[in-house]
Amino acid sequence: IKELGSCLVIGLFIVTCTQSRKDTKKEEAFTPEKIEQVVGIPAFQGVYEGVLPPVEGSAVDVLLTIRQDNTFHERLEYIDRNNDIENREGHYAIEQDVLALYPEKGDTEYYKVEDNRLRKLDKDAKPIAGLLEDRYVLTKKQK
Repeated sequence: IKELGSCLVIGLFIVTCTQSRKDTKKEEAFTPEKIEQVVGIPAFQGVYEGVLPPVEGSAVDVLLTIRQDNTFHERLEYIDRNNDIENREGHYAIEQDVLALYPEKGDTEYYKVEDNRLRKLDKDAKPIAGLLEDRYVLTKKQK
């Protein structure tokens, strides 16, 4: 009976240790990065910044926040116009790799989603061509 009791204690210890290791593995598996993968939070969401070439005579310093709830906030600072600042809010939609911003006031804007970047598109959601085409890019801020 002593041997049986010892075996039960040892067996219970092994099961407990094994269960603890499994629980630890579960905790390790659910890091914030893993949760994003499981839940499917799109990689394009976040904060982007850049200076876009002059439109109507003024370069624009842009800070664009794309939120998980399909809304955005855009801060536009017009560099050559006494640094006028405009804040815009609205919702967005994405189809394939084109992000459409629908502000509460103003025209729809389009961006092509690239790796940690958003490339500004024209009013017809087509790439902007010309000498300055490589400057129509917002870069994602790292956390």
